Amino acid sequence: MVNFVNSADSPFEVMKMDEVAAVAGQLLSSSEAEWAGVTADILAQTQQVPAISKVNGKYICARCGGVVPPSSQRLPSGVVYCGACIALGRISSDMMLWQFPQPHYAPAALQMSWHGQLTPQQASVAGELIATYQTGGERLLWAVTGAGKTEMLFPLLEQALAAGTRVAIVSPRIDVILELAPRIAAAFADVPLAVRYGGSGPQAVGQLLL
Repeated sequence: MVNFVNSADSPFEVMKMDEVAAVAGQLLSSSEAEWAGVTADILAQTQQVPAISKVNGKYICARCGGVVPPSSQRLPSGVVYCGACIALGRISSDMMLWQFPQPHYAPAALQMSWHGQLTPQQASVAGELIATYQTGGERLLWAVTGAGKTEMLFPLLEQALAAGTRVAIVSPRIDVILELAPRIAAAFADVPLAVRYGGSGPQAVGQLLL
């Protein structure tokens, strides 16, 4: 999965990004912020948002954006929790999350360092992905192993990064992340790549996250 975030969307006042580099752009519970080593003076400058809010009669998780069904995901205390992202740690409607400001990236010329050649069919798919990105839509790319799915993403990533967009490439499997990391880093040598997975620990997150 590839997610795109407009880096100009943050509503918060800019604090020194080097002070929050490891958590920039993230929503964290108090225990997660403590684990990440965020100091009390940084938290004092950081806004909090409800972990789960009721919007137009529906409970919405701030972390994953999922709709929470209160009838099946309610604790004995009466608060609801999000089951969709519970693998990241349970959050519930009685919690607040720290929302750290995200860095801003201005549009800039970018030349990817991958010089391979897509086949006509791959290039056609890459063009469709770019068109979907430009309209804010969603697209499922399904192909067998070895079909070049990663390489078909490269033109899309190049355009998104050049536009100043923050990009996250997400997989539920650590082995996939570790296999993709050197390939993505080699293809976009001028863009710092952050690689995070279970057990990796806090680290600075930039424009490109894996």
